[in-house]
Amino acid sequence: MRNTIILILFVAISSVGFSQNTMYNGNWKGEIKTKDTSFVVKIGTYSKFADSEHKKTIVGAMIYSPEFCAAEETSFNDSILLLKAAKKDISFKGSLTADKNKMSGDFTYRGKVYKIDLRRGEKSAFRPQEPKKPYPYITEDVTFINKKDSVKLAGTLTIPKKEGSYPAVILISGSEPTPRDGESNFHKWHLVLADYLTKKGIAVLCYDSRGVNESKGNFYTSTSEDFAQDVIAGFNLLCERKEIDKNRIGLIGHSGGGLVASIAASVNPKIGFVVLLASMGISGKDDFMMQTDMKLKVGDFTREKHAFFTEFYNKCFSMIEKNYDSKTIRDTLKNNYKDKFISCHKSAGISNNEMSMLEFGFTYLLMRMVNPNFCYYVKCDPAVYLKKLNCPVLSLNGSNDISVSAEINQNAIRKALTKGGNKDFTVLELEGLNHTFQECKTGSLKESLELEQTISPKAMSVIAEWILKHTK
Repeated sequence: MRNTIILILFVAISSVGFSQNTMYNGNWKGEIKTKDTSFVVKIGTYSKFADSEHKKTIVGAMIYSPEFCAAEETSFNDSILLLKAAKKDISFKGSLTADKNKMSGDFTYRGKVYKIDLRRGEKSAFRPQEPKKPYPYITEDVTFINKKDSVKLAGTLTIPKKEGSYPAVILISGSEPTPRDGESNFHKWHLVLADYLTKKGIAVLCYDSRGVNESKGNFYTSTSEDFAQDVIAGFNLLCERKEIDKNRIGLIGHSGGGLVASIAASVNPKIGFVVLLASMGISGKDDFMMQTDMKLKVGDFTREKHAFFTEFYNKCFSMIEKNYDSKTIRDTLKNNYKDKFISCHKSAGISNNEMSMLEFGFTYLLMRMVNPNFCYYVKCDPAVYLKKLNCPVLSLNGSNDISVSAEINQNAIRKALTKGGNKDFTVLELEGLNHTFQECKTGSLKESLELEQTISPKAMSVIAEWILKHTK
């Protein structure tokens, strides 16, 4: 009986050979069939996480592959790409074919060399909206310090080239640690939006989340209130820049970043405006349970997975609300749900490697859900902060968002702003857009990964026009 081995060779985005030769960027897949073994080989990129404690976990969970390793050696010479993981005796050496969608070369695994053709993977690597250098504006790497926590953050500031004093925004990522370009699901969300806004005359600050790339700190031991202080530190940096009008600085928060933006603006009245993108209006607990139902509806979950996660989340949330300590929650969930998790995910004829990865996936699930950041998110009511916002607010969501339901959350946001006495807010639902504002049909994660579009121009136009109108 032939065994199937699935391997993934990771390459850090910062690796010179891979990142500077963008034609190689993306995710590649090929198969080798021998008499006894079938190899499925994948090559993909990942963000370089500074927090070594979580680096391996995040990377593994992103790709969902049974055996994986990072390339300790990456080089690009004479159009030949070399990726090598010496510790596991795994490497790939090859070059692009004429059509740029296939790489041919040699794959080495445990001393044996196999010929292989790799094609661009199931996740499209073509991202037509990503800006290409040289940019028609100024970019500058910056650092700033959250003095309350003594956490140093690093990011990139983009400024229109013409001399002047510009309005500015800070882009705030969601509930996962994210690099400054906003890369998620193989789309560079912040990079595309920052490029669009800067070309419209709006300066933009994007920064690495805590523990990502050059930013210090630990994302998972922090909460939205800590992240809000990071944002305020970035706001203070912008206020010191001569190219920025300190009276026209606002925030753009996506998903969980919308909550962070609301907290920051509620405690700092100098913040000029807030843009909420697919942001919660209801508690994290309620929103999470709605996500579970929607994933079943669009096909991201089977009925078995839906039943498992409904029970699992309810148990987890109940313990969080009763203020159980993290170890007790983690041990209880592990003892009661590990076998059920594996059961509803495994397929027939599962290999030892695949079983190992499922166990790893459950460990990752616990890490994501049993930490201060997630516990705060579960119990938080966004209305508490929304009612305190006196600045102009724009809230956008897509009608096909299965992570943050547009109708329910937008109604809650509208109600909270009205109750708080805000006189200048706009709440809009954009037809046919998903959680990351891509034009789509279903809003499923699988569909999002396959779309070439990163953000709908329609959504970016609404954001830019609203900001320019409020910063005349």
